[in-house]
Amino acid sequence: NLAIADNQRAIDLGYAWNPATINMVASLRDAKMFEKAFPHHRRLVEAFPNDDGLRAQYAADLNSVGRYDEALAEVGRAIKLNPSNAGSYRIQANAFANLKRYSEALTSMERAFAIEPASRSNFTRRAAIYNSMGRYSQAIADMERAISQAGNDADLWNNLCLYQSNAG
Repeated sequence: NLAIADNQRAIDLGYAWNPATINMVASLRDAKMFEKAFPHHRRLVEAFPNDDGLRAQYAADLNSVGRYDEALAEVGRAIKLNPSNAGSYRIQANAFANLKRYSEALTSMERAFAIEPASRSNFTRRAAIYNSMGRYSQAIADMERAISQAGNDADLWNNLCLYQSNAG
């Protein structure tokens, strides 16, 4: 990928804290090359330790590759920096759910809903958690609520069909 190569050249020239590092992380994330993105992302987090958004995104990437405990630690730092970011609570809920710690996942979602009560992302994430718990009617209700906000989003409709199928 040309973008990755160009960003690496800029970083190699010593511009580790400039847009090249941010672009490198974005390019590697887009290519689903999370493990290669981690060193660059870590450098950004170290350079900007009070940026809750960077920390939350890093946690999401860690979660994407199954590093759930690390994700929880990182998103916990993000939440401490900015407890009013609903996205951080969704990331935390996702990590808890991946660890099958559903009660904690739902608590994180309660916090996300307290911040953004009508968020489609909140309904979608909580629906996935309910589905994992076998609480299909609640998963379906949340997915229908998300669809009512998003309209013709094929991914949401596919998830709704999956949850309905799981319900029997």
